[in-house]
Amino acid sequence: MRKQKTDVSPPRGDGLAGETGSEELRRAHERLYLALSATGLGVWEHDFVTGKVTWSEAMHRLFGRSPEQLSGTSDDVASFVHPDDRAAQREGYLLAIGGRGEVFEQEFRIVRPDGQVRWVHRRGQVRRGPDGRAQCVLGVALDITERKLAEDANARLSAIVLAADDTVIGLASDGTILAWNPAAERMFGYTADEAIGQSARVLYPDSAVGEFDDLYRRVGAGEHVHFEGVRLRKDGGRVDIAGAATPVRGQDGRVVGVAAVVRDVGAHKRTERKLVEALAQVLKSSNQRKLALAAGGMGTFEVDIGRESTTWSDEVYSQFGIDPSVPIATEADIARFIHPEDRDAALTRREEAYRSGEAYEDEFRIVRRDGQVRWLYVRAQPLPASNPTHVHGVSMDITERKQREAHIRFLMSEVLHRSRNLLAVVQAMASQTARSTRAPLEFAGDFSDRLKSLASSLDLLVSQDWRGVPAMDLVRSQLGHYGEPGNGHVEMRGPNLLFTPAAAQYLGMALHELSTNAVKHGALSAPSGKVRIEWHIVSAKDARRFHMSWVESGGAPVSPPKATGFGRLVIERMVAEALQGRVALDFARDGLRWHLDADAAAAVRDAGG
Repeated sequence: MRKQKTDVSPPRGDGLAGETGSEELRRAHERLYLALSATGLGVWEHDFVTGKVTWSEAMHRLFGRSPEQLSGTSDDVASFVHPDDRAAQREGYLLAIGGRGEVFEQEFRIVRPDGQVRWVHRRGQVRRGPDGRAQCVLGVALDITERKLAEDANARLSAIVLAADDTVIGLASDGTILAWNPAAERMFGYTADEAIGQSARVLYPDSAVGEFDDLYRRVGAGEHVHFEGVRLRKDGGRVDIAGAATPVRGQDGRVVGVAAVVRDVGAHKRTERKLVEALAQVLKSSNQRKLALAAGGMGTFEVDIGRESTTWSDEVYSQFGIDPSVPIATEADIARFIHPEDRDAALTRREEAYRSGEAYEDEFRIVRRDGQVRWLYVRAQPLPASNPTHVHGVSMDITERKQREAHIRFLMSEVLHRSRNLLAVVQAMASQTARSTRAPLEFAGDFSDRLKSLASSLDLLVSQDWRGVPAMDLVRSQLGHYGEPGNGHVEMRGPNLLFTPAAAQYLGMALHELSTNAVKHGALSAPSGKVRIEWHIVSAKDARRFHMSWVESGGAPVSPPKATGFGRLVIERMVAEALQGRVALDFARDGLRWHLDADAAAAVRDAGG
């Protein structure tokens, strides 16, 4: 049984004047061909009377099969379906044609001859005879692989949040809990049902009410806040935490909520404290004192409270960056090395311990004589406890640990910041694409292509650890096969610059829109068409400028569009605002011309004056 092919290519005119009907038919075919080519939509038909299966050219491209590779039977078509999906696809199809409904939809995977697996969405309409039996099915099919990949990515992100060891909490702007992941349940003991709807104040001890008010005041003002403190569990227990809170903004830019990531650092601090206590005991009795101090990076000190004199080990001198030959006579001599912002609190805690006789511990910064700032952890025990006369203690440099904690907080903030920005871009992309398209399938195709373009720029950023993207790599990634070396239609010229993450994202979107327009309507739609892309840095009087241009020639005559769509919004406004510059767009008759003049510091790494 031979397979028939639906011809959706633009028909040729026969040159006869006065054939109005033929001309209208030709134009209708041409519009259909352009619509199907733009969306990648395949058309198929299954005639149950003759048993024939008919495919359009787009269907052959979608499945990766030539007309000669399709015999025309439904069993042959089913063989192209992924083995894991074949039974369900077949069963669903038989139920659709054997039932009484008219329209059905399916999503399944196919395997192309080269082994590539793609996802397909197909929709069919069953035409039935007077007896209700199916006579034929007419349908369309679309490649939805990118959408499926995006859904998988969202599912993985959700799974990461659910499986994360760190607590992730979503809050309203007044502190009311709106989201509560399993790690939050484990940390604080409240189930999601118990926590959601309550104020986050329930997690704060009475002594930290001011801390709660200050945190939400700062976040409400748009500040990203890093914090440490103590929180309360449901059972009344206390948890040492460190975290970051960032504002969540609505479409109008106002702060409408708070996203917080919190980590339990109690175990780390307890381990550190136990290590200090254990080493302090060892130092009192072991003749291996020097080896223990060297291994633990610790020093010992003794304070004679009555004489106000202090004795340090060599390790403490090293921590402060002082030569051991320099005498440290009094506590006042030490106080001048404590960082000014930490000095009052550190001295207050120490004096209170001297009066009470209780052991105390503290973390504070010091400023060495060479100007270097370091963090110290100190634990000391006044003796005897009833009426202290001496203090014995240990000191440890914890600068590296503090830097790691700061880096963790920075990463938390970066993840929240970049996720929020990326979601805002995707939301704007979806909204603007929906406004400029009328049909769902047209929207799906345009939105999928734009997501793929954005993903390409993000892949380049990830490969560079978010430092930036080489200019040539970004341009080539958005031009597809037109950007390959040796292509005679596109000329790319510019220095080896490294775009900033923001520039890579928005320039990538602009280049995608320009190249898509060129392929559909501009220079790349004609055999003789040319595109010249150039970029360079220009030294201005006050600051350096980044220039980039896109110039088309040799294509069809150009006329300004009657409506402004999302693509024009991207290339004119979004990229200019993101890079603190301006765009000149000229619909010259011999080819579109686009020029960007931006702040080099916003567009290029290490492009400051």
